[in-house]
Amino acid sequence: MNILSKIKIFLFYFFGTGFYTGYSPLASGTIATILTASIIYFFNFSDLIILISIHFLFVIGLISSNYLKNIHGNDPYIVTIDEVVGFLIAILFLPKTIFFIIIGFIFFRFFDIVKPPPANYFDNLKSSHGIMLDDVVAGIYTNIILQMINYFYK
Repeated sequence: MNILSKIKIFLFYFFGTGFYTGYSPLASGTIATILTASIIYFFNFSDLIILISIHFLFVIGLISSNYLKNIHGNDPYIVTIDEVVGFLIAILFLPKTIFFIIIGFIFFRFFDIVKPPPANYFDNLKSSHGIMLDDVVAGIYTNIILQMINYFYK
């Protein structure tokens, strides 16, 4: 195996596992969401940076989750880049305060676990699109609720 192949495989695992959070023995999706929430809170990225990151990580997520599912089976537990993208969507265009991050975390994990329609449809696709899109939907649902809270909170 040449060096470029090794780098490619490293990147698939690095990004696909949500910066290695997918290797957490318990609740890897929750750990990926906590890491993402912490990075957003401590670095206070602008919405433009978050929006660009969503697009970049979604495409990387499709590629890396497709590679990893072919090795580890459909929707492998180690793939957590979907939680990273989903939580970035959840907090987009909102204040990056501890209040919104914690409430966003709670709602996002709820929607990611319960998978109300159409998230459950995407979850059943058993493809890289399905892996990514159920968390995108959870992020959108969370963002809508947080936008309403933000509107009435002001």
